[in-house]
Amino acid sequence: MAGGFGAIAGLLGRPSREPRLLLVHRLDERDPGDPGDPEDPGAGPPRSLLVTHPRAVPSESRGGHTLALAAPLTRVTNAALAPATNLDQTPLVRASRSMMAGLLSDLDHDGRRFGLGIDDVLLSLLRGIVLEHPDASRTAPPEATTATRLRAFIEARHTDSRLDVAQVARELGISRRQLHRHAPDGGVAAMLAERRLATARDLLAAHRALTVAEVAERSGFGTASRLRAQLARRAGGTPKAIRQAASA
Repeated sequence: MAGGFGAIAGLLGRPSREPRLLLVHRLDERDPGDPGDPEDPGAGPPRSLLVTHPRAVPSESRGGHTLALAAPLTRVTNAALAPATNLDQTPLVRASRSMMAGLLSDLDHDGRRFGLGIDDVLLSLLRGIVLEHPDASRTAPPEATTATRLRAFIEARHTDSRLDVAQVARELGISRRQLHRHAPDGGVAAMLAERRLATARDLLAAHRALTVAEVAERSGFGTASRLRAQLARRAGGTPKAIRQAASA
């Protein structure tokens, strides 16, 4: 999306089931090394930010025209992020700026809709930018309990079909016994299955061009047979029934 910062930042203030992360680029500023128009000195060096709380953005960054990418925070990282972080103009940051501007231009010109592959690329860009800016992360607050970390981790990583209970425990740095103590009834495996089912239902309903195998891969089940088995076991349905209900 593009527009004034106030309108874009308003997204963060809207009610949402999960927190959002904004990657913000100023469009009225030049890239380093671009001499631009010598009679127009107003365009300074570019400013890019990661934002989780709009009120934390410095006043000097609020003016002008901005381009922003919004994503669910837990799809990007399970770390706690600072309210606002100024980004260095690394190759990855500059690539995200160019890609976002190009996608917006294509959308404005012909109204095309982009596939899920673009979502995956943009999320990967965001993850890379967070990783190369360690100052964006901060120590998790005391209230970030193991249960909270577990929920955030599954939200962020459930689409990885290789993720299982043992890997969750390893990456959270706790034993499987400790992990299960902080999981709700049914355990961690059930948490993974239910979250993957929710993603699969959304994909089946909204993207009819995807095959069941493609939905299974994108939702974390890996194979169509596993997706069908979990749908039958936990929801008493089939992919076809979900699509029929969505189009009714």
